[in-house]
Amino acid sequence: MPVAFPSMPLQEQIIDLRTGAMSRAWIAWFEEYLIRINNVEFEQGSEGGGIAGGIQTGIDDLRSEIAASGNINAQVLNRIEDFEKDFAAIPSLLHRIEELENVVSSLSDRVVPTLPFYLGEAIKIDVDGHITFYNAAVFEKEIELPLSGIGRGATAPTLVRIGSYTGYEFDIGDDGYFEFEVPNEWNGTTDIKIGLHWYCDEDYVTNSGEVQWQGIYACTPEGSTEPLDAPTHTDTVVSGDVNIPATAKYLEETYLTIPAAALAYHDIVGVLISRIALVAGANPTAKPTIVSAEVSYYSNKLGEY
Repeated sequence: MPVAFPSMPLQEQIIDLRTGAMSRAWIAWFEEYLIRINNVEFEQGSEGGGIAGGIQTGIDDLRSEIAASGNINAQVLNRIEDFEKDFAAIPSLLHRIEELENVVSSLSDRVVPTLPFYLGEAIKIDVDGHITFYNAAVFEKEIELPLSGIGRGATAPTLVRIGSYTGYEFDIGDDGYFEFEVPNEWNGTTDIKIGLHWYCDEDYVTNSGEVQWQGIYACTPEGSTEPLDAPTHTDTVVSGDVNIPATAKYLEETYLTIPAAALAYHDIVGVLISRIALVAGANPTAKPTIVSAEVSYYSNKLGEY
């Protein structure tokens, strides 16, 4: 940036030299100028004297004015001669300042990267300021799913209470519902999982009990022309036979996976959860109970998409 000088003409700022005293405004200007000169650390370059010429003209005009008024004294003239010596170096010093500023500008171009900017193979920042993470630089996130729809299936499970929890007890064939929206920071190359937190009031050793969970998912875009009961992306996923916990009333977590290919950002996803018959094995006497559910996904973005 150019050297900043006060807007008041130099001659008016140092007119107090008639009395042998510099004005406060001129002193402030000169001190600011010296601070800038002292910060220059490059060798002297070629000269150019636009500003220096203006300063010299102001000094010459002041000399003439003082001489014409008859108010001439050695103190004033000596002070002006000192100024002339100081300002003689201005052209080369200004060139050095300009050279330094050009180098700083060049360095700034390197420090502030051109977008999109990549940090190794882990982070990308695009021209809109969105940040995308790659490889291991991602975040696992979870969204709690409310149980408000799980008790409203065609064959609804039974509401139960245990300690500080409520849950829904599933017999084979019972079903309930969850809904959620695909988050905008979801890593679109990864699956989304539905996590079921459940327990059974029976030890595994009692009957080697197992259960199997099923989810029928439907993914519908916002503002689409797809009917909710016949969307393009829908399928059935199952957990397979899962052992009940070794100890009665201990909490277990089971995942049902929705593949990435079936999903898109901001899709509204409905999931019909049910307990289905085992592939093999024995059912427990007690009924498994779901106490909470979640959406588990990987996030690799920051910013609004």
